[in-house]
Amino acid sequence: MHTKDGLAVELREIRLDIMAKRAERGYRHDFLSPPDLPEVALVNDPAHMANRRSHERTVILTFRTRVMNGEFDATKEERDVWAASREGQDAMRRLTEGPPTRPTGVEIVLPDGSSTRCALITFRVARSQQGYQRPSTDHPVENHSRANQSKGYASDLDDR
Repeated sequence: MHTKDGLAVELREIRLDIMAKRAERGYRHDFLSPPDLPEVALVNDPAHMANRRSHERTVILTFRTRVMNGEFDATKEERDVWAASREGQDAMRRLTEGPPTRPTGVEIVLPDGSSTRCALITFRVARSQQGYQRPSTDHPVENHSRANQSKGYASDLDDR
């Protein structure tokens, strides 16, 4: 039995039918799932359901513990099938290629036809030039920010 099918059966047994339907389609499978980290959702979703269904909490959290222990992880055979697939081959190729190279400069052609190589320059436009207006000193958010700064907390208003 495929791991996704076993997962669907277990989800139906604890009456998580919507999650079971998704599992049948491979939505929470290590290699078939569209999300990047399906195992995270497979741990978090039952926790949310346990909070909604307090009368089934123990059963759902027991299932969640089984998930965290790897009981529903893909098998070696499923891994090998994925590794041989086009998606698996592409992932392996990208992993072994190394990081993409970044350009270190640009070539500028001057009006007389000559060219020169210049380093890339990164600059930041000040927020005031983008229409950002600094709040007045009596603004409650500003005062809260200053109080937090004195305590050592960071604020999104600090970067002006």
